[in-house]
This record gives sequence, structure tokens and C-alpha cells, in this order.
Amino acid sequence: LYLTLGLLFALLSLGPEIRQLGVRIGTGLWAAFASVPGFSSVRTPSRLFFITSLAAALLAAFGLARLLAETTSRKGRIALFALALVGTLAESWSAPLPLRRYPTLAEAPPVYRWLAAQPGKGAIVELPVEMLLERRRMYFANIHKRPTVDAESSFGLPSLSWVSHESFQRGAAALHLERLAAAGLAYAVLHKAELPRQFHDLYLRTLARVGARLVTTLGADEVYEVPPPASL
Repeated sequence: LYLTLGLLFALLSLGPEIRQLGVRIGTGLWAAFASVPGFSSVRTPSRLFFITSLAAALLAAFGLARLLAETTSRKGRIALFALALVGTLAESWSAPLPLRRYPTLAEAPPVYRWLAAQPGKGAIVELPVEMLLERRRMYFANIHKRPTVDAESSFGLPSLSWVSHESFQRGAAALHLERLAAAGLAYAVLHKAELPRQFHDLYLRTLARVGARLVTTLGADEVYEVPPPASL
């Protein structure tokens, strides 16, 4: 049972696409389990390897118990315990991970402190939407503590596609911004340093279409106040 579980989840932990040195090998078992309830919402398939580790630990414990039961001498049992201890320490060893310094909240861009100082708790959207930046934005959300359209660290909400860069290019973002404003969106933060210069005018025109008004500029960041739809 434990051997089967260990092997099964080791293969599942490889995820929906198996690659070796950047070359796609296939989908493995994941394709067969993709329609099973729960598997489609697994954010990080590699974490399924925890079950493999648990199965391996239990198998090792059973094996050690069997060896101890068949060893009658005291020295032999001590030697087995020592080997098990050394094996456990060797298995838990890991190489140092590369780290990079992350700014503290006190070193955060001033735009987040400006948002925190504004009355009310209307939601914000940070543009352009970029998944590699969303976890950083979620971290800085600890300063302004406002609801956010983006600032995700895992699954992207459907509303992210409403204000994605592609949505701006298709001309669909203005309508979505109006819908978000009706739901409580108060500010749009435009990070110009994170947006290629050739798209600056596109974003500014889109914000102007929904009546957004520039209220402050802090470095390369511009904050626009988004009014509620006129029908409200």
C-alpha cells in the first residue's frame, strides 16, 4: 500500500507537463487525473511529493523494526540505530538556497503609503497587470490594506483578465474598469516604469475613457481616482 502510494504521488508530483532539461517529455499521470475533483485546483503539484516522503518514512520504519526484531545482540541493535540516525541526517541535508534581499515595508514605494493615508477603503488596481509582479504587490498591500483587483500570489482571479495588458490592447479594458468601479474600485495605480513606453498613451487614453482623474504622481507611479459609473 505505502509503496504504491509513494510511487503514484511521485509521478503525480511531476505536474501537468514533464520536462527534462527544458525538453517536454509528456503529461505523465496528470492527464488521467485532471478531471478528478480537486486535482484541477492544485496550485503546486510538486507538493504532492509530501505523500511520497511520508510513505518512504513509513517503509523505512517498518524495515528498521524488522531488522531490530531479527537482531539479538545489543551491539548489533546499537549499530542499526546509529546507521538509521546517520541515514536520517543525510536524507535531511540540503544545499544552501540562493537568496535575494527583499525591501522592508519601511522601504516600500511611497505610493503605497499615500494610498494608506487616503480616507475610505475603496479598492485599487495596479497596472500593468503582470503575474511576476503580483506577489510583490500583495506584499506591499500590507501597507495600504485596501481590497485589490490584482496582487495575487497563486491563482489569477478572472478579474485579472479584465484588466490584463491584452485587454487594454483589445480596447476591452475600459468597460471592465467601469464594472469594477461599480463594485467599489477607487484608484488605479499606473506603474510607468513597469510598462513599455510605447503603451503609455494607450493606458492613459483608456483611463480617460472611464473618467479617471490623475490625483498624484510619486516617482514613476501615477495614481488615478476612478469615479463610479454615471448611472450610479
